[in-house]
Amino acid sequence: MIPLKRNSEIKPLSDKQKSRGVSQKEVVSNLRKLRTSSWIIGTPHVFDYGPANFQDRPERNKVIHNYHVRALSDAPIIAQLKPVFDNLQIAWIRFQDARARALKSGVAINFDKLKNIEDVSGKYSVADVLKMFVEDGILFYRESLKGRYEGGKSLPIDQIPSGILADIQEFTATWDHCFAQLEHLTGISPLMLGAAPDPDTTLGANKLSVSSSTNAIKPLGLALNYLKRRSAESLMRRLVIAFKSRDDIAAEYAGVVGDGAIEVLKQAVKSGVQYGLFPEMRPSDADKIDIINAADLSLQNRREGRPGIDLQTNMYIKAQVRAGANLKELLFLIGYHERRISEDDHRKSLENIETQNAGLEKQKAMDLETKMKIEEAEINRDGD
Repeated sequence: MIPLKRNSEIKPLSDKQKSRGVSQKEVVSNLRKLRTSSWIIGTPHVFDYGPANFQDRPERNKVIHNYHVRALSDAPIIAQLKPVFDNLQIAWIRFQDARARALKSGVAINFDKLKNIEDVSGKYSVADVLKMFVEDGILFYRESLKGRYEGGKSLPIDQIPSGILADIQEFTATWDHCFAQLEHLTGISPLMLGAAPDPDTTLGANKLSVSSSTNAIKPLGLALNYLKRRSAESLMRRLVIAFKSRDDIAAEYAGVVGDGAIEVLKQAVKSGVQYGLFPEMRPSDADKIDIINAADLSLQNRREGRPGIDLQTNMYIKAQVRAGANLKELLFLIGYHERRISEDDHRKSLENIETQNAGLEKQKAMDLETKMKIEEAEINRDGD
């Protein structure tokens, strides 16, 4: 396609072009373009206006803005959790207020019962009695100033507990209730976040809770993967345009991906191929253990005479697993070596069979020749 300006003159085809079957057609189309401008806020002044550079164009007549929003079909989880977050915040503030206002645990001292204490060495003041109680744990007191019990509570020192314990219990109950609401609304078990399992809960129930949490997180992971893939495709389309029009940008990226990759991306404009990045989930520890076990089993098969990998390949696979390599490629590598060795063994087996058959045929021929010589010798002897 050759873009023409308005009222441009269309050159007719030459006779040579017509002989080759070339035809031309004028097509009128509207090409959407993204325009941009810079505005001084609060003023009527606008500058740097015009078509935007590096427009992301997934289709010929479709252009995407620099900022675009994608929404999930379900209600946002954070919006559903706002009341729970409010309760958590209120419970925390009330607990901190209770801590600031709570009285410390202490003792109530009845001075009247600690007066007029004396022994053979003399009288003791109230301060002396309290000092002896604090230092030695011995408390002298009198039932009354007259020394007679007159009824009622007779302890000279009463323990006064702090009221913070009741506040802590209330806060803990509210906190646990909020976390239960979080699990109910999100479907994510605290076990997925590293919480210790309840000792009163069976192992099967804990596994079921973790499994259900995985099902709840999976749609979010798929949505996040979708957003990353779309963003990567948009980035690659912009880079293709940048590499075509800006040599400085291409030179910067060439130091990362190489000149060959830059040239391929430049040709993508003409070929109609769209390039993108495809993020993949990182393998779990269980997946890594499965690959290592598969490598060990394949090595054991090799040692027992069956198709498998050698020790060097086994160590290479384990090193790649620790380095974070693609586990699918390592799995294909194990399969490739096993298939190749199986084919080599099958080929050698056929060669051995052919060699054995050739040896048997040769032996048969030698036996036949020997038998003929014996018969010929017997004929000659009978003739003599």
